[in-house]
Amino acid sequence: MSFFIINSSSADVCREPDFNSGVVTQALLGESCKILDHNENWSFIQQWDNYKGWVHNFFGVRSETPYNYTHFSYSLSTPLFNKSRSEIVRYIYFNSLLKIDSDKNGYKVILPDGIIGWTDDRFHTKHPTPTRDNILKTAERFLGTPYRWGGKTPSGMDCSGLVQTVFKSAGVNLPRDAHQQKEFLKNAQVDLEESETGDLLFFSENGSVTHVAICTGKMGFINARGWVRKESLDENAYNFNKKLKSLFCSAVNVLNLLTA
Repeated sequence: MSFFIINSSSADVCREPDFNSGVVTQALLGESCKILDHNENWSFIQQWDNYKGWVHNFFGVRSETPYNYTHFSYSLSTPLFNKSRSEIVRYIYFNSLLKIDSDKNGYKVILPDGIIGWTDDRFHTKHPTPTRDNILKTAERFLGTPYRWGGKTPSGMDCSGLVQTVFKSAGVNLPRDAHQQKEFLKNAQVDLEESETGDLLFFSENGSVTHVAICTGKMGFINARGWVRKESLDENAYNFNKKLKSLFCSAVNVLNLLTA
């Protein structure tokens, strides 16, 4: 098995080996993806969530072994410098995977291509405890992030990318797309009025799930729609969204994925 290891801050994963074919998702720095096929300058990969797509080879390096990461990054975006701190060698996004060689005089990071980078930012070896409160606090950090189809970074993300990113940071792996997330949690449905902080709300059009949001309690939610924002399904709330209320289809309780 060969691996394509993401060596850039993020990599667009396309439907076909052509940038004009459309981005379906993104992969982040340090992710080791299985290589299933190749086409000239493109590799057909399978990511950690089993999502498949084409990525251009300039986004990463090929390896016979996965990237031996040691730490996670939970800063939204932080620069990684060369040793003299005179040049930026990479930007590190939230949920990136990093191999740390030393934490003296700043973190020494060995990137997948072997380049060394330095930063004073703080990285982590363990996920935060997966609680409702932590899910909400993490989701709130992305408020204002612009919407981007297929995006999973603070520079742009879509609705299900936000959900997957937030839960993954707490060590909870969810499928990539909204309809997959609903299917994954189909046995945990609750009434909207019973949904709690951290639960997921799903919306559908023409019988297909097209949108997902993270509940903030009392029918409020955080979602990526134009940008990451807080809205509500409560008709008396200042941020009531009438359109989404008409599209609401189900709520699911995520307690079985959390510790509290």
